[in-house]
Amino acid sequence: GTLYGRIVYAKPGKTEPVAATGAAIFVLNTSISTAAKENGEFRLTGLKQKTGTILFQFDSDGDGVPDRQKFIELADLGAGPGRDIAMGDVSLGRNAQIHGRIILGNIQNQLGGHGGTIVFIPETPFLDTTADDGSFEINGLPEGKVHLSIIRSGYAAVMLYAGCKLIVQ
Repeated sequence: GTLYGRIVYAKPGKTEPVAATGAAIFVLNTSISTAAKENGEFRLTGLKQKTGTILFQFDSDGDGVPDRQKFIELADLGAGPGRDIAMGDVSLGRNAQIHGRIILGNIQNQLGGHGGTIVFIPETPFLDTTADDGSFEINGLPEGKVHLSIIRSGYAAVMLYAGCKLIVQ
């Protein structure tokens, strides 16, 4: 299958979206990738699966670090083998962050002792380890839906979605 469209972003002082020339497009955990042309257009070919995540990355300030990113699920697009999908304009927003606290259920009334829990987004390089008070922060996240996973020795692994509150004991 094939996905095609144009990658753009909002630039201060411009009324129209600006083409994200050279933006990188990857299907995570595959060798499928491409880059946007000068006008922001891209064509991603060779899709052999219906599920997976596309990562769009663009470095708008030229510092070598993508500051505009987006995740899109293949299934949300109806993409897959033999399917040609026109995505239109894909607008990249500024990177996001996720932060919170993970408090261990068996010592939830204590202020400390909650450090060492691994918080991560599966199949990506985004992760953090909780501080003693249970706090964590993951920066530089692509815009879009993420699944947050938590691992701690002696506890069952869990996956959280937006708006979830979970007490593990």
